[in-house]
Amino acid sequence: MTGLVFEHHGTLDKYIGDAVMAFWGAPIEEAGHAPRACNTALKMMERVREMQKKWEAEGNRISTLGSA
Repeated sequence: MTGLVFEHHGTLDKYIGDAVMAFWGAPIEEAGHAPRACNTALKMMERVREMQKKWEAEGNRISTLGSA
């Protein structure tokens, strides 16, 4: 997930347990930061679904995705 934040020009703030806190448009204001943040969230959800399929195929329990 961290890689997706950087790929979409976000700033990693911190890790909170298994969560990633990131933001866009600071510390340097950048045009288009809001759509990049939203697109990153969508990509993260897509990545979680991919991981869930892999885990299920391996016989593991599936975790759920939450967002604040």
